[in-house]
Amino acid sequence: MKKTPLLIVLLTILVLANCNQEGKENVIPEDTYIKIIAELHIIRTIEQNYSEEINRDELLLQMFDHYQITEDEFDYSHRFYQRDVENQRIRLRKARDLLQDTYSDLNTLFLQKRTVE
Repeated sequence: MKKTPLLIVLLTILVLANCNQEGKENVIPEDTYIKIIAELHIIRTIEQNYSEEINRDELLLQMFDHYQITEDEFDYSHRFYQRDVENQRIRLRKARDLLQDTYSDLNTLFLQKRTVE
């Protein structure tokens, strides 16, 4: 008789743990998601500065093709990751850091090229 409350607690924990992982098998890996978030920011910036010369849809298609995913897969993953607000903030910070590192690398290359010339 005393085992019944313990069994109920264990089943509840298992159900809650399963709900938390629901749909995760269809989610793109977190590191890939972070890279895509950073690239989406770059595409948005390019579009704002070169809107007449750049086809945004083509850039998005190339990006999704590069990561071998579809836009629907990204959208599903984005909704999944956004459910955990605190960890989403961390992912966005990582994307920002990735962008800053990329900018720093590009700036270094630009400065090296100028000193060679």
